[in-house]
Amino acid sequence: MMNPLLRSCALLVVLLLTDSCGVLLAPNPEFGFDPIGSGSESESASESGSESESDPDSVLVEDLASTGECGSQPCPDPIVIVGLEDTYTDNLLEWQTFGDQPTLLVDDHKDIFLRLPDLASIPDGAWLESLTLTLYCARADGPIQIRAVGGSWDEATLTAAGESSLWTWYMGWFQPRVGENVIELVDMLESWQLGQSEPSIELRTASDNRLICYSREGGIGPRFTMIVHE
Repeated sequence: MMNPLLRSCALLVVLLLTDSCGVLLAPNPEFGFDPIGSGSESESASESGSESESDPDSVLVEDLASTGECGSQPCPDPIVIVGLEDTYTDNLLEWQTFGDQPTLLVDDHKDIFLRLPDLASIPDGAWLESLTLTLYCARADGPIQIRAVGGSWDEATLTAAGESSLWTWYMGWFQPRVGENVIELVDMLESWQLGQSEPSIELRTASDNRLICYSREGGIGPRFTMIVHE
C-alpha cells in the first residue's frame, strides 16, 4: 500500500499539472506550461507562416487586395526586374571603370549609377502605381541623394571623366541602413522619365557619408519592383 504521505504528494503534482478544465499540462521552457498536443498546432502555424514569408511578392499582392485599392478588378502582379546595369565612379581615379566590381560605393568622391527599368514599355492608358528600388547594403551612412540622370552611359565604360557628359538633378533622398533598403521612386520620377527606354539615377552624398551596397556582380544587386495598372 502506498504511503499516505506519498499519495498526497502525487495528488498535489497532478493538480498542479492540470488546468481548470482538467487538461493535463506539459512543461514548456518558454511559457511555463502548455496543453499537451498544442505543439502540433503551433508547428502547423509556423509552417504556414514560413510559406508566406518565402514568397514576398505574393504577400505584396495580398496586401494590395486587402486594402481594396484595386476595386472590383484583380490587383496586378508585381513585376520584379533584376540584373540591370550598375556601377560607380571615383573622382580620384577619374579614368578607371568599376562596372565589374561586386560592390557599389558612395562617399565624398564616389557616385553610384543605376539603370532603371524600361519605363517606355508601359502601355498607353496604363499607370505606374509603384516603382521600388531594393538595395542590400553593408555600410550605410546618410542621408543619400537620388538624382535623375540625363544622357547615355554603360557600366563597362563609364568613368568620372566621362561623367561630365551627363547631367543630373535632384529628385529626393533616403536614409540608408545596413541590410535591405526599399525606396519608393514613383513620386520622385519626372514626367519625361516615364517615356524613356533607358532611364537611370545617380546616388550621391553632399558630405562625407559613406554607402557600400552590393552590385549585380556581387550576387544580390539592386532589384526593382513595378506595379502597373492597365
